[in-house]
Amino acid sequence: MRSFRVFYDECLRRQPLLTKMVTSSVFFGIGNRVAQRVEKIGKTEEELAEIAQKSIVQEGQLVSESTARTLRMMAYGGFVLSPILHNWHGFLERAFVGKGKTVVAKKVVADMVFMAPQLPIWFLTSTGLMAGKPIDQALDEAVKKQPIVLMNSYKVWPIANTFSFSFVPLQYRLLYNNVINIGWGSFLSIMSNNPTPTSSSMQNIPVLDAPAFSAPIFPTLQPLVVLVL
Repeated sequence: MRSFRVFYDECLRRQPLLTKMVTSSVFFGIGNRVAQRVEKIGKTEEELAEIAQKSIVQEGQLVSESTARTLRMMAYGGFVLSPILHNWHGFLERAFVGKGKTVVAKKVVADMVFMAPQLPIWFLTSTGLMAGKPIDQALDEAVKKQPIVLMNSYKVWPIANTFSFSFVPLQYRLLYNNVINIGWGSFLSIMSNNPTPTSSSMQNIPVLDAPAFSAPIFPTLQPLVVLVL
C-alpha cells in the first residue's frame, strides 16, 4: 500500500492532470460495470436475455453495446470530468483560503451553486454525443434529466465534499471523489441509458431516494448558507 502511494505521489508530482485523468477513467469504468450488474436485479428472463444480447459484438461493430457504454463512461471521467474538477478544486483553494468551518462551508456552497448544476449537463450531453446522438437531441435530453440528477447529487456530494474540504489534501481530492464515483457513476450510467423522463415514466427512473421528486432543492442549501453568513 505504501509503495502504491509513493508511486501515485510521484505520478501526481510529474503529471498531475494526466494522473487524475487515468484514475478517473478507471473508476468510472468500474462504476459502469457495477451499474450494468445492478440493472439485472429483478429482471425477467426475457429482459435478461435482452441485456445479454447487448454483451455480444454485433456485425459491423468493433465492440459490444455494453462495452461501448463502459468506454463512454471512462472517456467522460478521464477527458471531461477530470480537467473540470482539477481546475475547479484549484480555484476553490485559491478563492477560499484557510481550513476553518466557515471556509469549508463556503467551498461546499460554491460547489452546490456553481458547479453541481453544470455537471449533469456536461455528463448527459457528452455521453449522448459519444453514443451518436445529434447535439440538439443530446442537449435536450440532458436538460430534461438534469433536475433528477441534480436533486440526487445534493443528497451525496455536500456531505462528501464537507469531508473532502475538511480532511483530504488538495492533491488527493479527485482520487477521493473517484472512490465515491464508483457508486455515483453507477447511478449516472443508469440515468444516461434510461429514456428521457416524462410524466408517465418518472416512476421508472432510478433515484437515490423516492422523495427526491417532491423535495424542494433550495432548502437543502439553507443550513450551509447559514454557516457561511
